[in-house]
Amino acid sequence: MNRRLILAGLCGAALVPAACSKPAPAASAPPTVLNFSILTTENAADLQTKWGPILVDMEKDIGMPIKPFYATNYTALVEAMRFKQTDLGWFSNLSGLEAVRRGGGEVFAHTTDPSGVEGYFSVIIVPARSKTTLEDLLKCDKTINFGMGDAKSTSGTLAPKAFLFSPRGIKPEACFKTVRSANHQANLLANFTTTYVANLEIGGNHLRVSASPVINAQGERIGAVAEWLDRTAEIRVEQEVENLIMAAGQGNFELRLAIEGKEGFFRKLSEGLNQLSMTVSAGLTDVAQVMKSVAQGDLTKTIDANYEGLFGQLKDDTNTTIARLREV
Repeated sequence: MNRRLILAGLCGAALVPAACSKPAPAASAPPTVLNFSILTTENAADLQTKWGPILVDMEKDIGMPIKPFYATNYTALVEAMRFKQTDLGWFSNLSGLEAVRRGGGEVFAHTTDPSGVEGYFSVIIVPARSKTTLEDLLKCDKTINFGMGDAKSTSGTLAPKAFLFSPRGIKPEACFKTVRSANHQANLLANFTTTYVANLEIGGNHLRVSASPVINAQGERIGAVAEWLDRTAEIRVEQEVENLIMAAGQGNFELRLAIEGKEGFFRKLSEGLNQLSMTVSAGLTDVAQVMKSVAQGDLTKTIDANYEGLFGQLKDDTNTTIARLREV
């Protein structure tokens, strides 16, 4: 595929294909999967919940698997598109323009709020106990440490500069004690006063980080403590189970969960779901074969396997139906 796609935000957020003015290279083999880039502005589990249905719909429409590609900042997403690690993705306004300019992208669609409003809000967050106001922020007395967003972020950098600072002739680097440019999560952690939980994917490993502030007797935050939990095995099982359930919902009961390398609860869960799939598959297959024979006028086939519960009742009713038909 020679065209790079971007889901970029122009007057909101938007999807993009890349157009090239250079001669098209020789045709290459068509891709078997499309890599879709997404900014991890929140934990991965929430992103999968929100983006999952969209990616599934896209797969159905184009008939090709779509693999999410997560990154914690827009620069990484732009570079991923530039070096052909991704084929399409979602960008905000500023990063979308950068992806078009440097990554060879082209905007082909944009998203809007269900209300019809094109765009979103950029907010400035301060610790609740600080009582800091906008007037305090604009004094420019170099007493405040300010966290600017990702340099390629519309809401984190472009919006505050264009609508708050530039109209007042304010340069943040000359206004504040320090100016820190970081992604949304890092800026949030710099001001958090309660426990913050984030799910990260690093090198194929899934980690849950729980960070809590350390507060002194005067109510001031003097530091933070973080706990890392490796959820790689758990996430893999979740993905396997999701695939198994999706396949079963489509009438495919042949998929099985891997047992090798699993212990304890995950092993028992995998074994149980595999047994359930085998039982359902065997029962439905027996009924389907008998009904197929009946449709062809063959009343000699019955179900001989042993089943319990509802499957046993289904077997008995099927065999009884065959016996009654023989008497006609």
